[in-house]
Amino acid sequence: MTALLDRLTAAYGRLRRATPGSMLIRGTVFVAGFLALCVAMPAGLLSAQTVLAAAVLALVPAALPGSFAVMLAQLLTVALWVIGTLTGPIALGSVLMLAAALYLQHTAAALAAVLPLDSFAAPAVVLGWLARTAGVLAAGLGLGLLVGLLGPAGTTGALSYVATGAGLVLAAVTGILLAWQYRRRSR
Repeated sequence: MTALLDRLTAAYGRLRRATPGSMLIRGTVFVAGFLALCVAMPAGLLSAQTVLAAAVLALVPAALPGSFAVMLAQLLTVALWVIGTLTGPIALGSVLMLAAALYLQHTAAALAAVLPLDSFAAPAVVLGWLARTAGVLAAGLGLGLLVGLLGPAGTTGALSYVATGAGLVLAAVTGILLAWQYRRRSR
């Protein structure tokens, strides 16, 4: 019992020393996770209780950004979205919003994981992170919007297989380029 009390006292002490920059990043993790859960939730499940549950669930990755809680919350979000796609139509806007919220939660959690609660985040660090995140979101959402608007709605034929194959090839090439870049920088 005293070990638990000691841990809670230590956590409270860290929280009291928290700086606005680190809390802003963790707040971004919470808001993005909450938005992603609400967007992914099937319309039939949306109620006051589930929104409250989403808020509580979104708090966990914000409190533990360097743990598996972020991945588990995002997997649950994607599972909710998949369930929602089985029960109703898929709107392009909700797909883009879900993708943006999941990416924002992921990148904010990565920054929060390396930024201690009581550290001072230099404005250049936060602005650099924000610029990179905005660039990735703009490029990804722009490409997603372009493909979503140009591609025929409800395609299930050969075109969907070609698009899936092209996506897999792009993902593989991206992985190869990232691995090459990592090896090049580590030399």
